[in-house]
Amino acid sequence: MEGRFKNAQDPLRIAFVCNMWTTGFDVPSCSTIYLDKPMRNQSLMQTITRANRVFPGKNNGLIVAYVDVLSNLHRALAIYASAGAFGQGQLPVEEKAALVEELAKAVDEIKAFCAARDVDLEAMSKLRQYEWIEAIKDLTDRLQLSDDETSNFLIRAGQVEKLFKAILPDERANQYAGIRKVIRMVMDRIAAIGERPDISGVMAQIEQLLDDSVAARAYLIGSDERKQLMDLSEVDWDRVQTMFNEGHKRTAAQKLRAMLTARVTSMVRLNPTRVDLYERFQKLLDAYNAGSLNADQYFQELIRFSQELTEEEGRHASAGLTEEQLAVFDLITRPGPDLSLEEERQVRAVAQELLDILKHEKLVLDWRKEQQTRAAVRVAVDATLDRLPDKFTRAIYADKCNLVYEHVFNSYWDDGRSAYDQVA
Repeated sequence: MEGRFKNAQDPLRIAFVCNMWTTGFDVPSCSTIYLDKPMRNQSLMQTITRANRVFPGKNNGLIVAYVDVLSNLHRALAIYASAGAFGQGQLPVEEKAALVEELAKAVDEIKAFCAARDVDLEAMSKLRQYEWIEAIKDLTDRLQLSDDETSNFLIRAGQVEKLFKAILPDERANQYAGIRKVIRMVMDRIAAIGERPDISGVMAQIEQLLDDSVAARAYLIGSDERKQLMDLSEVDWDRVQTMFNEGHKRTAAQKLRAMLTARVTSMVRLNPTRVDLYERFQKLLDAYNAGSLNADQYFQELIRFSQELTEEEGRHASAGLTEEQLAVFDLITRPGPDLSLEEERQVRAVAQELLDILKHEKLVLDWRKEQQTRAAVRVAVDATLDRLPDKFTRAIYADKCNLVYEHVFNSYWDDGRSAYDQVA
């Protein structure tokens, strides 16, 4: 029972308890406590703090008292609280009216934010159904002007949402229900677009992948990311252009951006030499956010970039290599000495041979955990790359051995799987 109640995802959300759970039972997600018996001294202090734990999405704890405990709380503080523990005369609890005032301020702030962009939230909340839908689409599109615009709105909207839910079920929240509904709808539409205001989070995810890959568990693409991870060669770009011309331009562009973000993330994860694609994508986003590109230019640049990604996705086939063989080939040749066609053929053969040796002989179960098996992989890398063309000097050769080994270590896991298992 304790385990279930501590689990915020469990359907068990209410429990009738006696002394033990009120004084020593720590559940950070618990937000509301109902008191129906007189309490005093340390028991009262500890009981109130059961709802005073920090938890994601939790703005405050709520104490609903069916008996007078406030006077007892004053006496308990006099005994157990130091002179400055809660400030001069300040209680660790406040009347709920304080939250109502905060909500009113948050609503005024987001109304002013939208009014500065020629949007009247109050008027929107009173529109009829068809007008309402179009107004929501229009406001969402306006907020795609830049990442800063989107983020600034979401910060204000999140504050309104948090305070509104904190006040419920108090009827004083009802006066803000209309505007809150508008805000909630716009937040949901922005989330549905798949917008990621800061693509640095993408690279943080890749870095986390490299950290996680030291463990035996493989990195798995999340369901939301997998939905966006479509084959770009299958996209009907004429149809996309038509949708852009007919609909809300910024929203259409941001949907395309979300798809490309997921795609470039996956491609860089499979081949580290593609980091230049990420850097170019970031520069494109920065230019749009800085106002250097309007919506039409931004959309056209996104289409051009997507076409380049399509070409990159098919490069391994034109080179006669698999995706994982191409990654090794690129690590050896990017950057590298200028090679003739015959020398490139030799490098391709070396990349293919190395992966055959590693996958069939060296990458055994838990290979990264033992010094001996790691050393065997490193020896195989060094010995195979030693057959590179003469243009690879000893210094270049040593650098390429380090890069390839690091890539193998990060991409081929202890449980027999690899980053490339998800490509198919």
